[in-house]
Amino acid sequence: MELFLKKIGYKSATIWLLLLITLPFVSCTEEGCQESRIVKVNTRFFDKEANEPTAVTLTLKGVDNDSLLLKAAQRVSVFEVFLKQDTTFTAYVLSFPADDVDNDTLFIRHTNKQKVISMECGCATFSTIDTVYCTKHTVDSLVLIHKAIGTSDEENIRIYL
Repeated sequence: MELFLKKIGYKSATIWLLLLITLPFVSCTEEGCQESRIVKVNTRFFDKEANEPTAVTLTLKGVDNDSLLLKAAQRVSVFEVFLKQDTTFTAYVLSFPADDVDNDTLFIRHTNKQKVISMECGCATFSTIDTVYCTKHTVDSLVLIHKAIGTSDEENIRIYL
């Protein structure tokens, strides 16, 4: 090692060492990360009789955690939720305050896969929905539109009321 340092010079070795240390922190582009790493499930409410989008008053809560995502939000026709990255099962409680019935629970079974987006953006967890089902107090039925969950705004689940 000492012979190598004498051969290239201590000053050159210091410069190379600094470059090697700082290189991982430098972006390849001036803009940095321009791609979305947000991966979410897009869900839309539909009126069963009219077969068209509808809006409801909704309280939305995660299962196995105390997260309250929406509290009596009015005129909700679309909502977006995240899938758990550390497991293959995610559930949400849907409460429709206008109806005097029990809450419904939306269950989503999924597989997760880490994908590298780019050097600047790093990784994101992309999911594929295997199964989706729901209790049927207010909800009439579900349709899985797109199984692949990515960074686009594609509709994934349609809930008929």
